[in-house]
Amino acid sequence: MAVPDGKTIRVVAVPPAKPLSYVLWDGTDPADSQVLGRALARLGWVNQVDGHAPLATVASNQPPVLQPAGVDGLTISEDLLFRGMFEFPQAVLGKPLRGDSSGHSGSIVAVSGHGVPGFMFSESLLPIAMSRPIEATSADWRTSPGRWHYATQPRWTSPDTKVVIFSACRQLQGAPQQFFWSQTMRGSDPVHAILSYRQTAPSAQASAGVNRRLIKYLRAGDTFVKAWQKSHSASSQSYRWAALCHEASVGDTLVDWMHAGRLPSRPDSNGTILYFDADIPNGRPVVEPVPDIDCWLTPRGMSDRLPPWYLCGNGATLDLHIRLLQPGLRLQAEDRIFIIASQVRHDYFGPFRIQDLFTFEGQDSLFNQGVLGTHRMIHQEAPGYGDDTYGLTVRPAVGSPPLDPDACGITIPIKLGRAQNPHIPLYYFHIALRGAGGREAGIRTGHPLSDAFQFGMFLLPWP
Repeated sequence: MAVPDGKTIRVVAVPPAKPLSYVLWDGTDPADSQVLGRALARLGWVNQVDGHAPLATVASNQPPVLQPAGVDGLTISEDLLFRGMFEFPQAVLGKPLRGDSSGHSGSIVAVSGHGVPGFMFSESLLPIAMSRPIEATSADWRTSPGRWHYATQPRWTSPDTKVVIFSACRQLQGAPQQFFWSQTMRGSDPVHAILSYRQTAPSAQASAGVNRRLIKYLRAGDTFVKAWQKSHSASSQSYRWAALCHEASVGDTLVDWMHAGRLPSRPDSNGTILYFDADIPNGRPVVEPVPDIDCWLTPRGMSDRLPPWYLCGNGATLDLHIRLLQPGLRLQAEDRIFIIASQVRHDYFGPFRIQDLFTFEGQDSLFNQGVLGTHRMIHQEAPGYGDDTYGLTVRPAVGSPPLDPDACGITIPIKLGRAQNPHIPLYYFHIALRGAGGREAGIRTGHPLSDAFQFGMFLLPWP
């Protein structure tokens, strides 16, 4: 539009027809969620959580927060566990909550809690969010644990949600989780950015400070990724942060969002998504890692694959399945299969020994035959950490478990032990294959552990 000589035009920000909004989820101390909510409320944003909603907690002069495990994060029940496994992760992505008519889709969605790669949870181990949500195909999944599946193409369902904050450990650690979370951003009206961590996240109180700085830098005009990076300037935090952002949205700012009521970028749902961290400040494209090995647990003699987060009993007898996925790759005599176990993460609390987590059927004989041994592969050399790896040599003639008929897999009967320490009793496996001629699968030589797939996520009862 032409401007008449000698005249000036005063630009007035027009409030959006639909107010910008936010939703807060929390599984631990909600201090950081409350700080973020108060800061956004001062900017005129609307909290989409109704304080009377069944899962909401409301402290004095604080914004309502969705806390499925209660104000201290310690509540758990059979029904809550079912909802945590099969409902809450989908609700975080915007699907309706059972028995809750309040809105829980906002322009910004923030989740705070404990985390392991791909899972966020409460103090009581109640799942809240997953990079790959799962769905139950039967209400009797406890007695028929194989009746579940991964949700098909999970996406953020609300067109309003544009920025997501995960204040939880290791959500963006490694290529698998970077890819899985990036796929949730590819809805028809995409999420533009996810701000989270590749290492351990700060405590709730420290995270509250991060959120204060985040809003400060956003109000000053920084982009979302740059503001997130600058919010972790402390030496103890500078290496931990990570982010995903559509390449087309890297320049998005809160200032533009609030001025126009919408973000300026319009990313293509199939466009390039970039991953950022302290080592890759300019971002690199997220690519799909292709697994060449699979591993899962079933009840002994059954085909039902246990779902992630399954609570196993002390002393449970299970089958551990390992299967090669790479075309043409077969298990051969004298191949070495390494089964590596972690409790929460490889640098978590001890004491921890794989022999106390589970044993093979006929273990003493396997040791005596030289078929089975233990090693330390991922835990640090520190008191309390014993061996974390079983090394199994494929020798069916002298007693190793038989191979599947097509030689692509092996089924190993095991017996679980008990939780070895008072810390979070959450466990999973990494798998590595080493064979003649340099044949490899699973964890590859020279590749970081963080880029390896994790398998068999399960719980044991608290000690």
